Amino acid sequence: MENASKALIIAGAILLSILIIGLGMMIYNQAKDATDVSGTMDELKASQYNSSYLNYEGDKVSGSNVKTLLDNIRNHNNTSTTDTDDSLTINVKVGGTDVTAKIVDARKEIKSGATYTVVATEFDKTTGYVTMIEITENTKSN
Repeated sequence: MENASKALIIAGAILLSILIIGLGMMIYNQAKDATDVSGTMDELKASQYNSSYLNYEGDKVSGSNVKTLLDNIRNHNNTSTTDTDDSLTINVKVGGTDVTAKIVDARKEIKSGATYTVVATEFDKTTGYVTMIEITENTKSN
């Protein structure tokens, strides 16, 4: 009888220690998830970066908004030429032609009264930053 009661006490102690270890691991994992925000911060940074350009996306973007977008991209590309990160350059296609090097000339061809379709078509795989924007003039249908 004495051995049986000792065995029950030992079994209870083992179950209690397993419970305490499990609880400790659960608390540790929750704390680790709360402090591991690097992925969330990268997504937030990419979202803020892209918002300046993705706000112009759409099927019926006015010509003046397209001109503003092209100005923003040109200014951005000019300031990012000093950066060593090529993913900061935003390439532009207007009507299927790459005009990244000639944004000023392409801007002159944009008609203020027309509407355009603006789509961000490429994003950097590591940073999530937009790297290509395509602009197409909408044709008028009767």
